[in-house]
Amino acid sequence: RVQDARARILDDVLTRTAELAGRAVDKLGDLLDAEAPAVQLGAARTILTIAAEYGERAELAERVAALEAVLDARKAGPPT
Repeated sequence: RVQDARARILDDVLTRTAELAGRAVDKLGDLLDAEAPAVQLGAARTILTIAAEYGERAELAERVAALEAVLDARKAGPPT
């Protein structure tokens, strides 16, 4: 029961975080058009940093998936 409750709480937190992340990205996009160049620069840097981190994570996820496929194939043994 405790694990079920934790799972529900975590699911709720992840859902809410995803919704807020969308709003945060929208706000960063709005800040690209701010009057102050410093604000525009800050928003641009943040967006580029997030994009780079996302790209790195996506690449790592692909590499992990490929390694898992190799391990699964080895566990299955040689093809017959």
